[in-house]
Amino acid sequence: REFVNGSGAMRHITIAGHSLGAAVATLLTARAQKFLQQQCASKPAWQAWPKKQPLVTGVMFAAPHVGDSAFTQDFDARVNARRVVFEYDLTSQVRCCCCDCHRGPHL
Repeated sequence: REFVNGSGAMRHITIAGHSLGAAVATLLTARAQKFLQQQCASKPAWQAWPKKQPLVTGVMFAAPHVGDSAFTQDFDARVNARRVVFEYDLTSQVRCCCCDCHRGPHL
């Protein structure tokens, strides 16, 4: 509420998650940043101070892949995120099978 009402008391939100929680954190981070940008665009006080607009940061540990290529491009352009993966962790290597963007059998 503080963000949307423009009080400016909070400037940053950090969302974090691990494994399946990191997948949810990815979706939540993208949606929260998009929502806040839309809210700020509609308020003259925020338009005058673009650097004061809220920033949503995501920290994802061992996250599986989420979304298709359009989601990925939008996410990369909109969200400040860090994805921490371990080389031999299978969870972070599993491809998203929720859409037809990947060929081959679903896992």
